[in-house]
Amino acid sequence: MLRNNNSRMPIIRIVNQPNPHKPLPSLIQLSYLSLGQRSPEKITSHFEIIFQGKTSVKKHSYAPVWNEQLVFTEMFPPLCQRIKIQLRDNDPVNNTVIGTHFIDLKTISNDGEKGEPHQSALSFPMVGLGYTRGFLPTFGPTFIHLYGSTRDYSLIDEHSNLNTGLGEGVSYRARLLVAIRTEITDNIDLAPSEVEVEPTFPINETAYGKNEEFFMFTTVLDVTMIDKKLGDKPIYLEISIGNAGNTIDGHNQTTRELSDSDSDDNIEYTYCCIFFGPAKYKWWRLQKHYWYHLFRYIFPLITPINVLHLIEVVTTTEATWQSTTPPVKPMTNDRLYYYLPYWDNKPCMHVRSIWPDYRRRMYNSNIIAKIVDKLEEGLSEVHNLMDLEDPGGERKLRVVLDEVHTSCARYSSIAKGNGSSAGMGKTKLDKERMKLCLREIEQIGNMARNLKALVTKHSFKERYKTAQTYLQKLRFLIEDPQHAMPDVFMWVISNGKRVAYQRILARDLIYSIVDEECGRDCAKVQTLFLKVPTAKVALES
Repeated sequence: MLRNNNSRMPIIRIVNQPNPHKPLPSLIQLSYLSLGQRSPEKITSHFEIIFQGKTSVKKHSYAPVWNEQLVFTEMFPPLCQRIKIQLRDNDPVNNTVIGTHFIDLKTISNDGEKGEPHQSALSFPMVGLGYTRGFLPTFGPTFIHLYGSTRDYSLIDEHSNLNTGLGEGVSYRARLLVAIRTEITDNIDLAPSEVEVEPTFPINETAYGKNEEFFMFTTVLDVTMIDKKLGDKPIYLEISIGNAGNTIDGHNQTTRELSDSDSDDNIEYTYCCIFFGPAKYKWWRLQKHYWYHLFRYIFPLITPINVLHLIEVVTTTEATWQSTTPPVKPMTNDRLYYYLPYWDNKPCMHVRSIWPDYRRRMYNSNIIAKIVDKLEEGLSEVHNLMDLEDPGGERKLRVVLDEVHTSCARYSSIAKGNGSSAGMGKTKLDKERMKLCLREIEQIGNMARNLKALVTKHSFKERYKTAQTYLQKLRFLIEDPQHAMPDVFMWVISNGKRVAYQRILARDLIYSIVDEECGRDCAKVQTLFLKVPTAKVALES
């Protein structure tokens, strides 16, 4: 049934009308829950979704909480294939974009396979007829990490296009808790309507994951090929994940704390924050108006103090990272390129941070990525032998297909046994995606085994093309649409300015006791080629 007002979950809902003669109208509900890890200035912000609609505006907050859902009717399946979510600063003078994220509908749903009826086909026979084991669009509740330009807070941001999703973001901007849900309805009178913004209950933290502490460590062996323009002043490196480790434009997170002390100062500060804001506390103490004594002595008698003490305050916690190297002036031998003279003393950096534990998403992607890399390398060798008309190409193709079958069987063994049993996803999409990956990879493994027996001299090229289709299917399964952890940024900083960077996927660095789950760059010496965040780089990305 179509349930607008009865919904208490923060969700997107896409409600389909089964009609064989008309496009299927749908209802989409989007809720924005909370935003943390924001930029250091307090802003007036709102979210905008381009399926259509936007949330209410939240003023002067580091971490605004909406607890709202956007409800609107739209044609479904839609002509567009992705949802655009954008966080904006609601400044009347400079309405800037803070960050943008796109959700591809193909990655959060599945049509299923032909066979038995779809799970909803018994009630709505025109939807999913002849298909089984598919699932409707679903997402979260989970955090989305937003990226964009560096946060220098200048009037003119030359990299502002990065905040709109054009190009590779070069800086962590914010994170957003979002959920999406889809339902089917037989309401044939449903028609497109205006966007409705409805309140919704907050999501319990246990619904989207348990927080865990993660430790990142790196050692810098050499820094070379530095441009001579940077050779005059000291240079240092910085590594960060999210805002953890960001020493230039990081911020003090907004946290909610329950005061255990009933001291007079705490009570006074609490009342001041409630009625006038923290900035007026000094003025509050200096004034001796009659209402000061009223709030000071009488108001506590009729107001629960434990409720008033639950206030939003900005706290500075002890640093949990050493994310930068010591500043060193570059040296040169030819006055063309410079290097940092580390010699025998190699600088080390570490970042200790806390994130929701979604390791299983990264582990799953890493296993599939390694299958793809191995298959891609093998097919490349087969292609080279094919161009040389080498008869060994047939034998090599058989070996590659046998390795695919073995790797797929290994994936099934790890997935069914949960591998290291860490960071299991709790969302519906986590469960549906795991079922999809298992089904697809087991099928590819069986097809590869059967195809190996069919490779002959005359059918060699056709079998090679068939193996290429396996590669395409596996590539689609690599990236998880639900983020696990923010990407890691390595920056070169000179004269207090960020001059070059490299962005690294967190899943490439994650550690696991299971070799297949471990990131490809974890605990390995890597050469990083840093790049300048320019419009040209963004366009190429």
